[in-house]
Amino acid sequence: MAQYYSANLAREVMKGLKENAYKCKHTGGFAALGYNVDPVTKEYVINEDEAKIVKIIFEKYSNGIGYRQILEYLNALGYKTKFGKPFTKNSLHNILKNEKYIGTYIYNRKVEKDATARRSPKLKPREEWTVIEDGVPAIIDKDTFNLVQLKLAQNVDNGGRYKAKQIYLLSGLIYCGECNSPLYGNSRKCGRNKTLYISYRCSNRDNHQGCKNKELRKEYLENYVLDSLYNNLFNDISIKKLSIMLADYNNRQANSIKDEFEVTNNELQNVSAKISNIINLVAEAGIAFDTVRGNLTELEAQKLYLEKLIRELNLRNRESLITEEMITELVNQSKDFIKTKNLAECQQFIKTYVNKVVVHSETVEVLFNINIPNKDTDEFILFSLT
Repeated sequence: MAQYYSANLAREVMKGLKENAYKCKHTGGFAALGYNVDPVTKEYVINEDEAKIVKIIFEKYSNGIGYRQILEYLNALGYKTKFGKPFTKNSLHNILKNEKYIGTYIYNRKVEKDATARRSPKLKPREEWTVIEDGVPAIIDKDTFNLVQLKLAQNVDNGGRYKAKQIYLLSGLIYCGECNSPLYGNSRKCGRNKTLYISYRCSNRDNHQGCKNKELRKEYLENYVLDSLYNNLFNDISIKKLSIMLADYNNRQANSIKDEFEVTNNELQNVSAKISNIINLVAEAGIAFDTVRGNLTELEAQKLYLEKLIRELNLRNRESLITEEMITELVNQSKDFIKTKNLAECQQFIKTYVNKVVVHSETVEVLFNINIPNKDTDEFILFSLT
């Protein structure tokens, strides 16, 4: 009877949790950073103070700022995780991957507890999850979230790029158009003369009953992408459009710098006030210096970082607006690098401008990161070259 009662209770509890999940209610544990749980309705509500931290993390990472710099910034401003601890790389990664921030409610994601009553870290197939779009209030817009996921994926794909003996310019960007698997750089010696053959090969091709898509020579694909950049991205109409886009970006950055300066300056004043209070306690109240040494050292380090950050913000704010002449000069330099096949520079250009290269059975498609003009009209389209 005890065993039956226990099993029945477990079923009823799980049934109640699933009913709450379908209503997008909190089912236990800690709410994610940026959210609180209404004690009556059990629904998620936005915690504005924490949501500000989440927005900062997504904004900085989407703008190309790495984990280390983000951590320095957050910890210097005294921001903490949901548990009141300093941020780490793992906590940043978990935040950047969390779909809840775009309003997606997810339940039944992990494998159930095993016989040792420990939850397995493995995830169930996504089709088994309970996924409800717009089930919770969103903190991050979907465009920003998708951009962050793309950057996270590219960073994983690019992990082995610099360890390879050959420089593969398209690593992390090239995919098979037949099975959607990534292509990898492959080199081998062929024939009696042991001629070195370097190619891009579908990662699914070697599997049992794998992809039949042909592999292509490395120099052919890379030259094709570089020629596409040279002939289609670096023309006069594109330069003019690019200068307008970058000028607009510059203005938005200036407003962002202004907001960041105010936050940083306020925090600097708070830290300076705390340092003054500690010094006054030592001088007037007779508190032993050794008892406050640790706090004072930490605050002084925080103050130095904030002062450095303010100097950097002032320098960035004094930068001149991007002009069409500046863009033209930069693009002309880029064209020369591409023309002479300067590998280090070409690698940077491809990483900046190329979104994806898709190799089909008969064609190769190049997708660029920015809008460029249609040669036949004045309209601007997302460029795709096949």
